[in-house]
Amino acid sequence: MTKRYFDQDKLTQDLRKLLFSTNNLSDFEIIVTQANQTETIFNCHRAILSFRSNYFDGLFRSKMKEYQEGRVFFSDVSPEVMKNILDYIYTGSIEITEENAVEILIKSKQLCIDEIVFFTSNFIQRNINIDNVVEILNIASQFDCDQVFNYCFHFIKDHFQQLIDNIDSNYFHLSEKHLKMFLEQNDLNVEQELDLFYAVLKWSQFNAGLPVGIERVPNNKPTKFSSIFSNVIKKIRFCDIDRNEIKKIHKMDIVPLDIMNAVNILHEISTISPDPNQYKEKLKQLEDEQSQKNSLIFQSRIELSKSSIIKNHKQFIQDLRGWINDDQFFIHMRLGFSGQRDTFSPQIFHDKCDEKGKSLVIIKTCDGYIFGGFTEVGWSKNKEKWITTVGNGGFIRDEHAFIFSLLNPSNSPAQMFPIKKGKEQFAIFWSKNSGPCFGGTFVYGHDLGISGDKFQKCFTNFGHTYQYSELLLNKGYQAEEFLAGSYRNWQIDEIEIFYLF
Repeated sequence: MTKRYFDQDKLTQDLRKLLFSTNNLSDFEIIVTQANQTETIFNCHRAILSFRSNYFDGLFRSKMKEYQEGRVFFSDVSPEVMKNILDYIYTGSIEITEENAVEILIKSKQLCIDEIVFFTSNFIQRNINIDNVVEILNIASQFDCDQVFNYCFHFIKDHFQQLIDNIDSNYFHLSEKHLKMFLEQNDLNVEQELDLFYAVLKWSQFNAGLPVGIERVPNNKPTKFSSIFSNVIKKIRFCDIDRNEIKKIHKMDIVPLDIMNAVNILHEISTISPDPNQYKEKLKQLEDEQSQKNSLIFQSRIELSKSSIIKNHKQFIQDLRGWINDDQFFIHMRLGFSGQRDTFSPQIFHDKCDEKGKSLVIIKTCDGYIFGGFTEVGWSKNKEKWITTVGNGGFIRDEHAFIFSLLNPSNSPAQMFPIKKGKEQFAIFWSKNSGPCFGGTFVYGHDLGISGDKFQKCFTNFGHTYQYSELLLNKGYQAEEFLAGSYRNWQIDEIEIFYLF
């Protein structure tokens, strides 16, 4: 019988003695020099350094000057950190603290000791917060510490509103390159695009040496500010800023003229032609010109702008934003279900859309009509949430749900239809055999219903749970035909459902 014994503690002690004793048969010196000209010498062993560090292995094998002289000088690290790193090289043990973590990361990256880089990166990531993340991002970028940089980048992206609201967050110390990278992110966590405009303005003022917060640039310092500001402002999505706010920005007279002119035309503040076709052609020309300049002023950050159904209808997007009246939801919602992408199926609809809370449903029929509904509570198979059970499904209460029409057979303007008072308990309906259904009664069925294994059974018995307009009724537009042109005889071309991920 054979048994192997291993004394880890004794081995560690002996290797540490080998490093730090004066008579250790060393054959190489690591000398740390400091600003005050003092030197700290570490007597080391080439064989150990070579096997534990790719940096030293390359240094020795290439027979460089340091190899010939038997010493290497470092002036970019403290003696304490160098000692700590050498302790790991010899014993596999290292002490990482909040005070030394960044310096250890930088030096271990240079010495190509991947294990220390990994340990230290994880330590730093656990201690990142809104106050230190910009500084660490800059260091990670400078020294190519990809793991830490990526973590910092996503942390900032997810906390960007907090960063720009916190004057102690070092936001102003973001580099121009990094600020542009964040502004290019469609899922940047901000409450509204207008906040980004003023954040960029303040960042530009700070980096131009101007007082932060002024709305007009002093005449004696226009050049530096203008150069900085114009490089970054083109990443602002002006198409997502309210028209009235655009007018205020125009009066500030700080946005580059080509961008401001394009934005004014985009928001129809200044018109170029009463002819709609000429207007669209000019708008497309301006969009192409700005795109060639890497400008994003025409590219919405809002996910809804990418909807295959309404992406070419800017006003519809604004209508929905006004009706929902929840900027956080509107900005951060994502496309969770698409009939053409995911297949028209009740099972897939429920897999992707159940238990998601606030949900926006947009439907386009094969005849080109566009309508849908919004619910604050969303669909759920949890029977405790059902107010009334019908067959294998149940109605769910929602006081803020509504149905809307964007393009309809009567060519009526886009409008929203709120739920009737006293009908809130019938707001939406869940059934394993159905897609999204809004409203309904035991007698008349759903105001907007989609069912069938391929969503082939569609109907709009509108006006029973949701408030139909008396004005439309007086004009002869029947409620059940208003959304899709008929009560039953219509088919879905596409359906998209947006919610928060």
